[in-house]
Amino acid sequence: MAGTGKSTIARTVADNLARDNLLGASFFFSRGQGDLGKAGKLVTTIAAQLAGKDRFLRDYIGKAIANNSNIIQQGLGEQWKHLIFQPLSQLEERVTQPQTLVIVIDALDECEDEDKVRLLLQLLPQLNCLQKARVRTFITSRPETTIRHGFDQISKNAINTYQDFALGDINQVITEQDIFMFLLQELKEIGEDRKLDEVWPDDKDVQRLTHRASGLFIYAATACRFIREEKYSHPQDSLALLLKDRTTFSPEGTLYEMYTQVLKHSIFGHADSEKRERLSAKFREVAGPIVILCDTLSFASYSKLIDPEGTKSVRAVLDDLHSVLDISDDPNHHIKLLHPSFRDFLLDANQHLSSFQINERKTHENVAYYCLRVMSDHLKKDICSLEAPGALASTATNDQIEKCLPSELRYACRYWVEHVQKSELELHDDDRIHVFLCQHLLHWLEALSWMGKTSEGVLVINTLESYAQVSRLHSRLENSD
Repeated sequence: MAGTGKSTIARTVADNLARDNLLGASFFFSRGQGDLGKAGKLVTTIAAQLAGKDRFLRDYIGKAIANNSNIIQQGLGEQWKHLIFQPLSQLEERVTQPQTLVIVIDALDECEDEDKVRLLLQLLPQLNCLQKARVRTFITSRPETTIRHGFDQISKNAINTYQDFALGDINQVITEQDIFMFLLQELKEIGEDRKLDEVWPDDKDVQRLTHRASGLFIYAATACRFIREEKYSHPQDSLALLLKDRTTFSPEGTLYEMYTQVLKHSIFGHADSEKRERLSAKFREVAGPIVILCDTLSFASYSKLIDPEGTKSVRAVLDDLHSVLDISDDPNHHIKLLHPSFRDFLLDANQHLSSFQINERKTHENVAYYCLRVMSDHLKKDICSLEAPGALASTATNDQIEKCLPSELRYACRYWVEHVQKSELELHDDDRIHVFLCQHLLHWLEALSWMGKTSEGVLVINTLESYAQVSRLHSRLENSD
């Protein structure tokens, strides 16, 4: 489950393999971080790394690209065939001594394209037929239904073999020893930084916090970040807050309980009930979009996207969330979740009684409208002011493009339709989306061309057209009822 240390293990394995010159390639999926959340760049990334690993593979992959100039636009299956499987098969015929390369794929469950995950799990076993150019794949994932089914299908073929291991099967004593050592070290460092007395930390408190973690390393890491925060009067107070009597004993429930405690303390402080309602509403308004964004944004760009007039209020909310978000005083630093379990916590429908639960559909709707506002305010004909119709995209420098198309505008241009889809908005004539398309369709396509995303624009238009048809059908069915 989330927080058991899968990604840490994957990074460690990849690092050790690289040190031993056995790492062929790696890809770390991460939902909400642009291309890292989708499978579209998986094969090309792996192919590029393999090409840098072996000169023969580099030649074979180079020829495959030369013979298939549009390979980047082709599907996952075709890319796999031409850029991975066939080059490795050619290497198989060439090498005399067996050699082994390992591909590390982390957090497969964080890939948003279920169909491509299913296809990938059908393609990977093809590598088992290679005897001399041996490729092994190391995958970490939560046991989602699609992924479990994919491996069930692999196991039905006697030729294809794989081994699996559930982190939950590790002896709890071993896991707790590791977490205890981690907590003890971190809390000692906090004590040294804050010049606390020598009895900090108390071994009994460390043992209680270890037990409270229920085998989740993310619990321990988040707890330490929370205790380390300088704004709290004394680390012992923060530790005591985490050690309060708990109401749940499941690992996930314990983690969610800690997130609730951290947010209550960070957002509410000692506010009365009336003020708490305003603060929780502000939290959902400011922090909610972060967990559903399709890609990360810097603080400066994020503020301009969600509230161009309220940068100070955005900063005020986010500055209280260092325990759960990667935030910096640098406005150009990208805001990131420190762990995907925090997204799960905020979006969990069973948390409806929580002051911090985020309505996913409504938040996507809000972000879709934020994107429309940003695009309507900035998009125009000849946005880069070249005054040269038909000019090549290479005419403008990257600095020019970035100045005329700031990152919040680039984000809006790329992802507004995806937010519309996920919001399940019904489209109507003369609504805000229709008005935007009437006024700015060509301006939007021009902006995408400057960004080098023209092909994405074509796909997005097709997606929007299909979505509009479904929306109209849904509206007719409702009216007929």
